[in-house]
Amino acid sequence: MNLETSQPMKSRSRKSLRLVASLLLATLAIPSAGCGKKGAGGFVSGAQFSTTEENGDLFGNLNVLLNTGGVLLPAFDLPILNPKNPGAVYGTISMRDALSAGTQLGISVNLSEISGLEGADGSLLPNGRAIPVFLGAGVRPLSVAVSGRSRVYFAFSEGTAVIGTAIVIPEFDKIASYVGAVDLFFPFQGENGVRGAAGLFSSPQSGQSGIAVFVDASSVLQQVPEKSMNRMLARVASKSLSATSVSSAATFRTQDSMGSMQAYRLSQFMGRLGRSGRRLGLQ
Repeated sequence: MNLETSQPMKSRSRKSLRLVASLLLATLAIPSAGCGKKGAGGFVSGAQFSTTEENGDLFGNLNVLLNTGGVLLPAFDLPILNPKNPGAVYGTISMRDALSAGTQLGISVNLSEISGLEGADGSLLPNGRAIPVFLGAGVRPLSVAVSGRSRVYFAFSEGTAVIGTAIVIPEFDKIASYVGAVDLFFPFQGENGVRGAAGLFSSPQSGQSGIAVFVDASSVLQQVPEKSMNRMLARVASKSLSATSVSSAATFRTQDSMGSMQAYRLSQFMGRLGRSGRRLGLQ
């Protein structure tokens, strides 16, 4: 996905998008059009995915560097648990201040186990809107609660491995009063073909606003030895795939319209959060 275009951006929605990007770049660092690429300094300034094998299981490790400007995002380290068996730990999700700047988001998960999870439907964000990912036919996204309404998302098929998270932030409840319910997502490119979309979502309902990051790491999994993939996909087959044909392509939805007044109000709100110096909460 790429927001660059060779044609002049004359439409009002495109102009509004550029205004949103420029106003927020100094606060929550949402990228301007064409700035979601690796090294371009958008909301996501780096993304890596790697795999390891432990005791016959395949583990995936996602690390995303968020350029959050002056906004202090929540800091936590939480287990990813089986909702039907809380004693079973599938992995961990963490957010912490990066040594350089911004926030480091990490998700480490046992792919061999999580891929066979009978989790909740993962097609919606906490605000009730669709996740910013279009999956191949027959691929069903799942989600697991990690804290209150914050969730981790997974979608697996042969050739597809999408991992994401939606972090609900109580302070973002006020966004809807400034700009209404919005989903503001932009694409990014990480290392080794890793790509995704990240941004913020809001709702007029309490506890349904925050940030979300979704990554397609299939390019890395394609390099995993076949014997390891076979173990994982054997679990996937009965849970995530339909009996019919499956397309493995995953694409990302991005927001490309917002009024200039909405953009200004959102910029003002994020600027106040950044200047307050307070760390935001997790819900």
